[in-house]
Amino acid sequence: MGAALRTGSNYIMYGNIIMYMTTFYASQWDVYFNSILDLWYINVTEAQFFGMLLQILPGIYGPQIWLTHFTIYSITLPLSYWVLIPSILTCAGFTLSAIINVWNYSKTKTEEKFKCILYTVPCALVVILFSFWCYLSPQLINNHIHLTCICVGFLFCNYVGRFVTARVCKLPYSIFYYNMVPLPFAIVNALTKGKLMNEILLLKIYAAFSVLSYLHFCWCLILLMTNHLTIKCFKIPFPPVDPKTLVDKKT
Repeated sequence: MGAALRTGSNYIMYGNIIMYMTTFYASQWDVYFNSILDLWYINVTEAQFFGMLLQILPGIYGPQIWLTHFTIYSITLPLSYWVLIPSILTCAGFTLSAIINVWNYSKTKTEEKFKCILYTVPCALVVILFSFWCYLSPQLINNHIHLTCICVGFLFCNYVGRFVTARVCKLPYSIFYYNMVPLPFAIVNALTKGKLMNEILLLKIYAAFSVLSYLHFCWCLILLMTNHLTIKCFKIPFPPVDPKTLVDKKT
């Protein structure tokens, strides 16, 4: 979407990926405690149609349409920035709705109030630490926005996937995961101006690590489910063969 809108490599795109992922996390946080997915007034389906529209318009009017400047109430911005405003407001409303729902739940279950707050730790840690790393090393966003978004995006996908699994299996949700470990090192490395390790190389390794750790989680989860259901997922087994049939064929 950022490429279609031609917003460039900047903090606007980083802020959007953080906003979307936080909304994604908050919705599952809400469902974990309330067992109801509150899709608010504008949800995933509407967001997908909105994204499709952003891809179609440049095909009709040309990609330069998003660079056209418009003035609304004495504020002049490119059209690409104006169309992000509904997206920002929707995510803010979605997240606020989740916070209100969990807050209301915690008032009825006071013994779980601390758990409600504790389960926001993975989201808060990644947002704060990763953003601080990008603040110390702006070249990550200015020159490598795709890698940055892939890295932080797959970290969130991992945590949300585990949240869904914990909810379905009625298990407690862990607040610390091994793929958080590189973040403190990345910040220390940034404070030393990359003396410990080249920062771009570190970002590439961390992005690959975040993708692989998520795939590993998916692989293990699929194996557990298929073993429990005694079915196959990654291979189609041959049907059992009657030994008598083999003898008849040889004859």
